[in-house]
Parts: sequence; C-alpha cells; structure tokens
Amino acid sequence: MGDRAQVVIEQAYSLEKPGRVYLYAHWSGTGVLSSALHGLNSGRADDAPYLARIVFEHMIREDKDEETGFGISSTPLDWEYPNIVISVQREGTFVYFETGNGKMPLTAPMAVGDFRALASGYEIEKLSGYELLIDRMKKAEAEK
Repeated sequence: MGDRAQVVIEQAYSLEKPGRVYLYAHWSGTGVLSSALHGLNSGRADDAPYLARIVFEHMIREDKDEETGFGISSTPLDWEYPNIVISVQREGTFVYFETGNGKMPLTAPMAVGDFRALASGYEIEKLSGYELLIDRMKKAEAEK
C-alpha cells in the first residue's frame, strides 16, 4: 500500500531518442503535483537536468534523510495516479498527463505557461487535484 505517484522529466531536445527520468513518491503521491508546479515556477523550466533536481528536492524536502519513500528511476515504478510529464523540447516546455506505465497520454501537451495558469488556485495537493487538472486540460484542448 502507499500513495504512489511519479513526475516524469523528459528531455526531448537532442537528436537522440528522448530521455526520461521518473521521480517517484511512495507515500506522498498527491503532493507530486505541487512539486512539479514548484519546478515549473522556477527559472529552470526549460533545462531538464536542473528542473529534475528542483522538483525532486521539493518532493523530499521534509524527508531528505530517510532511506525510503522516494526514488529516481529510468523506468516507471508503481503508481496509483497518472504520471505528470514535463517534456522539455527545443520549442519549449510542455506538460501532460499519461497512464502510470507511460503507454497512453491522457491529455494533450500544454505549454508550461498555460499549465501554470490553469493549475494556479487549485488545491492540487489533494487527490482531486489530478482529476481537476486533467479535466481542465481536456476542456482547454477542446476549446481550441
């Protein structure tokens, strides 16, 4: 049991296949949305390595000396919630949700500025934060 979720940082601006790092929370999955938004609000939203560190440091800020509860992986781990994917590309940084195993997008990619505006004001650390953001992203895409 747990409260498992992942933030995925995708570096997709090289000629190589996009690289991904999975930032995993075992007991605080509902809090990863807040950590992702913290990273996106930093001055490093367009720099995947720094962004990953900023997001992960925010995730572990209260438990940084513990040996369990958080991890970093190159492959998906356990999940209870959709992944929030932050894709840093040449054209900019985009955010979308996908199934935990990464096989199916749940929302279309949204520019980071639009996502920040959409996410502000929501109580995103609650379970309903995932559902609210996914629904709002789908509505925003349909309105285009």
